[in-house]
Amino acid sequence: MELLKNDSTESLVSVVIPCYNVEQKIPKLLESLQKQTYKNLELIFVDDGSIDNTKEAILHAFPIFEKMGMRTEYIYQENRGPGGAINAGIKKITGDYLIWPDADDWLNDDSIERRLLFMEKNPEYGVVSSNAAIFLSEDITKPIGKIRRKSGIRNERKEWQFERLIRYKSIFCPGCHMIRVSMLKKVNPVLDIYEGVRGQNFQMLMPMYYSYKRYFMNECLYNYVIYSDSVSHGDDSFDKYKKRRTELMDIIMHTLSRIDMSEKERECYKEIVIRDNLVNLFKKAMFFAQKKEMSDLRKEIRNRKIRNVKVEMMWLLGRNKMIWKLLNEARHIKRNV
Repeated sequence: MELLKNDSTESLVSVVIPCYNVEQKIPKLLESLQKQTYKNLELIFVDDGSIDNTKEAILHAFPIFEKMGMRTEYIYQENRGPGGAINAGIKKITGDYLIWPDADDWLNDDSIERRLLFMEKNPEYGVVSSNAAIFLSEDITKPIGKIRRKSGIRNERKEWQFERLIRYKSIFCPGCHMIRVSMLKKVNPVLDIYEGVRGQNFQMLMPMYYSYKRYFMNECLYNYVIYSDSVSHGDDSFDKYKKRRTELMDIIMHTLSRIDMSEKERECYKEIVIRDNLVNLFKKAMFFAQKKEMSDLRKEIRNRKIRNVKVEMMWLLGRNKMIWKLLNEARHIKRNV
């Protein structure tokens, strides 16, 4: 592999890390940052109101980073959620490129260098993304799969990912992406996103994917850990799933309203988001055996003249009592796996 130089004349990569009560989880990320083969880094840690020893864990590593020539900054703020932490961090960046890993995940040793090398050679791309290995927090020595495969995502090699992203068909795991900052400033001049518990990755990527090409590296350069208490952990009830999907849809709609496009095109994308949301809610309503929700959603789907063969098939199956029995057994098995 061709190596990049590590001196002050080379490109600076900004790394924004939102942190909240990660004293026990962040050491793995800190270690992976120290091991990066490319070291011209600007590390910005945003402590989002932690009440444990997150601050001490971060500051303890600063002398090591600084000895390696990395720039460091620690920011403390009252709790505003992951979106608020990212929003505060991106306003501080001075680098040519940006990544934003979660504090409880970690990077492969050459993760930054591999992506930077591609971006330096291909200035027409706004984003480069990689695959990620998935781990359960109970055992971070053995991956259980890859983000692309586990999420059922296909066609990742397509360079224009905007519509795929708003339809949940594109990787949006945070640490998988590297953004060219000069292009980010063109689509988001004030470097501002809506602050909330979720949806920050959509806000970072949507404007970039609308205007610029994205390249996909089908190799795991990031390591994503699933924790049972994470906001992104699988929902165990229909109400939780509906709440999460509704919040994300609101974020997507808000971001759509900020992108420079014709109103006709904007309305077209909004309709796609609404239709997909209804269909996915219907599918989850069946999985959680919510008969009334299924009925109400089917009416809304039909009223909007959405033709979906799977919905109609599931509706017919849902009228069979045996199906409900099997679904209840499937949920019981999933909870105990």
